[in-house]
Amino acid sequence: MKKINVITLKCSSIPKVELIENNLKSFQTLVGGYIETVNIGNNIHIILNEEGKLIGLEPNLIYFNDIIMGDVVFVAVDNENEDFTSLSTIQINKVIEYIQENKISKIGNLLFANKGSRK
Repeated sequence: MKKINVITLKCSSIPKVELIENNLKSFQTLVGGYIETVNIGNNIHIILNEEGKLIGLEPNLIYFNDIIMGDVVFVAVDNENEDFTSLSTIQINKVIEYIQENKISKIGNLLFANKGSRK
């Protein structure tokens, strides 16, 4: 199975570039359940746990006027064949910028969101 470069972001951690197997089981393991994807532009998608809100996972990121709950994986998408692919250096930089603008921090019972641009 082919391996790809992704960025993983756990709720209580910093982003990490990782080389992972490009298969459903790997993504489900990283997000802790069934997956859903959201497009953040530049051929970059966030893979998240589709039941994150229902099962009470921790808040992680702001996405438009919504909150993504639980650990996530950022991947590139090849639009031609709709496969997940490795993030390029430019895409990695865009993901880091996105995280800096949209990461939710938790101190005690209080949640804080960075004041980045909300798209």
